[in-house]
Amino acid sequence: MELKDIGDRIPLPPVQRPLMEFLKWVSNYNIMPIGMVLKMVLGGVIAAKSCMFGTQEYKRCVPTGDGHGLSASAELSGEQLKACDQIVGRLSGFSVTVLDGKTGSGKTEVYCTAIAKLLHSCLDAQILILLPEIVLATQLMKRVHNYFAGYNPVEWHSGLTAKKRRENWLAITYGASSIVVGARSALFLPFKNLKLIVVDEEHESSFKQDCGIIYNARDMSIVLAKQLGVPVVLCSATPALETMHNVHQGKYHHVVLKQRFGEAVMPDIAVVDMRKDQLLREWLSSGLHDKIASTLAKGNQAMLFLNRRGYARLLRGASAMSGLYKTQYHDAVWWGVERVAEGIKELVPKAKVAIISSDVSTKRITRAIEQIMEGEVNVIVGTQIIAKGHNFPKLTLVGVIDADLGMGNSDLATEKTEKPINYCTRSLVALADLKKKGSAELHSRKVTDMPPYTRLVAIIVSGKEEFRVVDVSKDIVADLSRHITVWGPAPAPMSLVNGVHRYRMLIKTRSIMAVRKILAECRDRYTKLGRVKVVIDVDPVNFA
Repeated sequence: MELKDIGDRIPLPPVQRPLMEFLKWVSNYNIMPIGMVLKMVLGGVIAAKSCMFGTQEYKRCVPTGDGHGLSASAELSGEQLKACDQIVGRLSGFSVTVLDGKTGSGKTEVYCTAIAKLLHSCLDAQILILLPEIVLATQLMKRVHNYFAGYNPVEWHSGLTAKKRRENWLAITYGASSIVVGARSALFLPFKNLKLIVVDEEHESSFKQDCGIIYNARDMSIVLAKQLGVPVVLCSATPALETMHNVHQGKYHHVVLKQRFGEAVMPDIAVVDMRKDQLLREWLSSGLHDKIASTLAKGNQAMLFLNRRGYARLLRGASAMSGLYKTQYHDAVWWGVERVAEGIKELVPKAKVAIISSDVSTKRITRAIEQIMEGEVNVIVGTQIIAKGHNFPKLTLVGVIDADLGMGNSDLATEKTEKPINYCTRSLVALADLKKKGSAELHSRKVTDMPPYTRLVAIIVSGKEEFRVVDVSKDIVADLSRHITVWGPAPAPMSLVNGVHRYRMLIKTRSIMAVRKILAECRDRYTKLGRVKVVIDVDPVNFA
């Protein structure tokens, strides 16, 4: 090992001990090198050869909030006030509260009121609001600015410019910003006095990072809160199965909002059998077309949800899994959001369409959301990214195109639907009661000894040459099988991606820490191979 002299010391506050303990825990649990985790604390803003971090250039201060925080226009109902009081009552130490409320029940207003009360009692407190997608940050930041302009709220995500990242990182480090709205990586920022973590849309699988440093931000936020001795609030209209399991075990507090805010009511839901209805396109029924036309005629907005990007995909001699059935296709064409948007423009003259999907840039998505809020767009076509916490006041109709598409996915998470759907196309099954469905799924997992009753670890081996991938996979199984039970290797469901072959193995264990040393040795042994990549995924969500 080559050692180098220390050239200079950057004059920044030291990393606090609780954060260091958290970083070690994340490294051990997720079987990641501590250096990679520590790098996330620096946020990519420190340049060793730069002198841009002189303390004289940055005023160390606390925010100038007047202690009132929340604007007078945000009036809570009796149910919302009761929920807020339950959160506020647990602000003095570590706790986990699940804020479980229907879409439109005012969860954001409830936790913002709790934040205002925290800042009133502790002026230098800092609050982190975690979101599953970058595109949600812009919309939420506008609301947070309205509530807390005097507390210098800032964003943290990969869409920021280098200059803005540096400014925000310094504001957070010195305590000059009280509120941070951010994506997963915001969890690792060196807060000066973090006092509350809010995880919005906690059920979303996007909180799991599955490349680079692999971790689940929702789960790690609870670990950080425990290290710091501060509360966590998990918000969702459809809490994750793991979350509800912890509620049933008495580990999490459960606060429920049963009523929608103001005069809002739960929507009507219709299931359309595409085999019987008249079709204007292979993906569009006449009933949904008529609903879209009438919605736009009233000056309202419609959303078409299809979880498939792009224009269309042709599969020759392909086969696909849907539920328990395997279907053979000869020449199957699967349409994407771009083709749907094109068809709507042709069939609905009044349609002003915007496409929102993960392959659209953050800048374009932010502009599209602004156009939706301003009424310049009246039909939104998009993938699952549009179903994650957006608030569009004029949206009164949602159509789910090819609704059975999700049945063949390879995510462990149970598919749940509780969106304002009026027309749902190509559905194979009627929608069931979510609470009963969740209880049945938990019972099924208990019988089969699957998470959350046990732990899973996935090992993914990939490379350009399939024979090398297979050989390394077999070596790993032979090595690990002397100590633990390993399933596989087997080709991944997505076995060939951009010329890279992929094989998967799966381990079931009662405790990750019990197998951590064995897996860490496996990682160190095989990551040195140049032509094959080995990834260890603890608590996997995506099995593609």
